[in-house]
Parts: sequence; C-alpha cells; structure tokens
Amino acid sequence: MLTQIKRIGNSKGIIIPAKLLKQFGIKDQVYLDVEGESIIISKAGIPRNNWVKAFETVGINNQDTVLADFINEFDTDDWTW
Repeated sequence: MLTQIKRIGNSKGIIIPAKLLKQFGIKDQVYLDVEGESIIISKAGIPRNNWVKAFETVGINNQDTVLADFINEFDTDDWTW
C-alpha cells in the first residue's frame, strides 16, 4: 500500500488507515523496528505480559528462560551458592 509522508511539527508521519488498525487490533501504541532498509510496525503488547508465568516455570524446570540472555560466565563461575 502506497501512502504519503506528512509533516507533523518538526517530525514526519504517516496515516494508517482505520481498516488496518482494526484488522490488527491496534489502538494507541505500536512498536517500530528497523530490519535492513525496512521499518516494521508491530502491535504493541502488554509490557512484561508473560513474565509472571515465565518466572513461575524457572523453579519448576530449573531452567531460566526469562533472564537467559543476561547470564554470563560470572553467574556460573564466580558465585558460590
């Protein structure tokens, strides 16, 4: 779909047709991401929506899926538990 870029104050923006917003359930906020030379507009979810469930499973499975990206050698080698 081709659309025009409009001036909004010192910025610029686009108009997203109401039909598309309704189709994807978008109301007030979206996420903008850049992939290569593309801008990706995604529906904004509820922040930390699945955290409680994920934290509950950490103790059950003894596997940290919530903070896995933040674990480093210091966490496993330098701490004495």
